[in-house]
Amino acid sequence: MKNYLFLLASAVSIHAQDKIADVLATEGKLSTLSSILYNNPALSQLLDDKSYGQRTFLAPSDIAFAKYVSGANITSAESHPSQTQMEAMLAYHIMNGSFPASSLASPGGVAASTFLQDTQYTNLGPEGRSGNVVYASKYGSSGEAGAAGKLEVFGGVGGSAPIVRTDIQYGNGYVHVVDDLLPLPQTCTGSMGKLSLTSLLQALNRAALAQTIDTTPGVTCFAPTQEAFAALGNPEGKLSPAELSGALMLHTLGKAAYSPELKTGTSYPTLAKGQSIKVSREGGSLYVSGSGGGKAKVVRGNVIVKNGVMHVIDQVCTPHFCDK
Repeated sequence: MKNYLFLLASAVSIHAQDKIADVLATEGKLSTLSSILYNNPALSQLLDDKSYGQRTFLAPSDIAFAKYVSGANITSAESHPSQTQMEAMLAYHIMNGSFPASSLASPGGVAASTFLQDTQYTNLGPEGRSGNVVYASKYGSSGEAGAAGKLEVFGGVGGSAPIVRTDIQYGNGYVHVVDDLLPLPQTCTGSMGKLSLTSLLQALNRAALAQTIDTTPGVTCFAPTQEAFAALGNPEGKLSPAELSGALMLHTLGKAAYSPELKTGTSYPTLAKGQSIKVSREGGSLYVSGSGGGKAKVVRGNVIVKNGVMHVIDQVCTPHFCDK
C-alpha cells in the first residue's frame, strides 16, 4: 500500500509539472517571468500547446529582468515595454524544437528558429525560417574555440545570455534558465551601428547599398572591423561608389548562413557577380577567403539580424582577394 501511494503521489507530481506555469512556480528566482506569463496567457498557451510541437524555453531569471530594467533605464510605468514588445521579447526566447543542454553544448553550436515572427524583427523570406534565430554554443560566438567555456545563447546585435540552469523538463520540452534577456534582432546597419562598425556603414552609404542590405530577405553579411578598413588606408572614403559596391557585394551571401551551416572547404557564391568565398577552419577559428587567396578570420560570429546573420571579420575582402 505504501509503495502504491508513493507511486500515485509521484504520478500526480509529474502531471503537475506538465504546464509551464507549474514548472516556473517550483523554480526559484523566476517570479518576474511567472507574473509576466500570468498576465500574457497567449505566451503560456504557446509554450503549453502541443499542437505546435516541442519547444525549448530560454527562461529569463529575475536577475535577467533586473539587468534589463537597469540597462533600459526603466523608471516609470510609461517607460515599460508594451505588451506587444514583451511578447516579441519572450517569443524570441522560445526555441522551436526540443534542445537538451547536451545538444546545445556540442562542438560547433546550434542555430535554432524561435517563435519570433513579428515582421519588425524577422524578414528571412519564403525560403528561410519562419521565426528568427538564436545561436547556442559552449565554444564562443562562432562555435570554434579550442576549449569549452560557458554555455551561452547569442541573439540580436551580438548580445548573449549565459545559461545558468539546464534541462528542466516540462510537458512540452525543456526549460533552460538564462541570466540576461536576449536583444531583439535589428537591421544590418542598425547592428553595425551598435557594434561601432562606422567605416563599413560609411562604405554602404556611399555605395547606396544600406537599404538593400537591410531589406533583402535572407542574407549573410561578412562585416570588416574598423581596424580592417584602417589597415587598407580607409578605402571607404577613397574608392568610387561603383568600386565600393563591388567590394561590399563580395562580403554578402544571398542566404542566411549561420556558422554551423558554413561547411569547411565549401565555396559560397556571393552577390558580387562571378565571385565566391571559401570557408575554412583552423586553430580554433573560422575563416573566409576570396579566390585570390588570403584569409579573413571571423572575430565575432552569429550576430543575428532582422534579415539573416552577420559575421564580423578582421580583414576587408576585395573582388579578387582578401588583403593580408
